Amino acid sequence: MQTQLQSFYIVRFNDCDPMGHLNNARYIDYMLNAREDHLREAYQMLLPDFAKQGVSWVVTNHEIQYVRPAFYNERVCIESSVIASSESQLTVELIMYDEGLQQIKAVLWTTFTHINIKTGKRQIHSPDFFKFLTGVTLKHVNLANGLKARLAELFTQLNKKNENDFIN
Repeated sequence: MQTQLQSFYIVRFNDCDPMGHLNNARYIDYMLNAREDHLREAYQMLLPDFAKQGVSWVVTNHEIQYVRPAFYNERVCIESSVIASSESQLTVELIMYDEGLQQIKAVLWTTFTHINIKTGKRQIHSPDFFKFLTGVTLKHVNLANGLKARLAELFTQLNKKNENDFIN
């Protein structure tokens, strides 16, 4: 099963500041919308279907590192992956790249807590869903090291990839 999902988006005028940069808050919107698209396209999961079952997820934490600006009318690639899960939470890593995947624009870690919609209280994931989470979680990401350390890892991976692309 796929663990790293990708899709491409165009940065829209109304999402930019007067200098043509994607507004900082809009990075999060683009990334969360991409994750929803990824769930639908790769796993045939629709968030309203979970709501009909009386469960959902709420954001309990965002941590973001802005690296380079995304510009008006630029085509960007957003990649998402589950990087940690527990009985009632999951953490998703979202990376925004330029179209050619040569430069990182931003990295976001978002933690979602599974809740019962009627009570608004935390709820344990079903055994089937937890099994699914375990199967799609990237195993090599160390949350304890923090986002800045992860960003350094991503830069190292990207530099190696770019060097190999240049050699080949």
